[in-house]
Amino acid sequence: MFKSVVALALAAILCATLPAAAPAETPHKYGVELQLGGGYFTMGDVNDFVPSSAFNNIEPDKLNLGSQLGVGILYRHLDNFGWHFGYSRFIMLQKYRVSAYLSAVESWCEQTVSGSELYAMATWFWPTDIGEISLGVGPAFYSGALDRSIDIVQDGQTHLTAGTFADAEGNGFGMLGNIGLEIPLKETLGLGIVFGGRLAAIDKIMYKDAQEAERTVYTGGSNATFGIDYSGAFAKLTLRAYFKPDAGWRSPGQ
Repeated sequence: MFKSVVALALAAILCATLPAAAPAETPHKYGVELQLGGGYFTMGDVNDFVPSSAFNNIEPDKLNLGSQLGVGILYRHLDNFGWHFGYSRFIMLQKYRVSAYLSAVESWCEQTVSGSELYAMATWFWPTDIGEISLGVGPAFYSGALDRSIDIVQDGQTHLTAGTFADAEGNGFGMLGNIGLEIPLKETLGLGIVFGGRLAAIDKIMYKDAQEAERTVYTGGSNATFGIDYSGAFAKLTLRAYFKPDAGWRSPGQ
């Protein structure tokens, strides 16, 4: 909750300091983009989860790396300033897994995570000899989902599966910032190289049990809620295409 409040406060400060809107004629006023990249995610609660004290001294396969696929819209209404709206889907490249032979049969726990990001960034631009440098920052909305499967075998035959669930979901607000270089391929086509970071913690996730009752996920032995933390650094490539809308697009049918 604290991280979400901080993110919203920073977004309010940002909006109060933005340059005033003014019309501008530029071939790069309107654009769309495709994004492909990857990054490092903190995943604090996910990687700190221990299904049983029997696993205390066993190092799990931690979940940190992921890829992102996305689309974006660019609206540049000043020579050196514009807005960047986008959506990214997170695809984790591995899953959390811990296992051990606590008896004659292997015991294990697995967690898988997925999520998405929706953002609006204020973006400043600086032309250079090789392309255009950009700096963007703005608020973002995050959604996440987690599945957990546990099978702890005792005495070689008793299976403990408490804590297993599917489709635990949650949402949260955060902040996103990046710096990039766009290299022109044609007058209305550019290749972007982008590096950035995000503050993106989902503080609580919930799922429905077999009786369709909503259950909150908690950290082990605590009243603290279990969260999904996408905070971290990322890099991506973008292919941007710029266009000029039809003259009557603001008043269709006239």
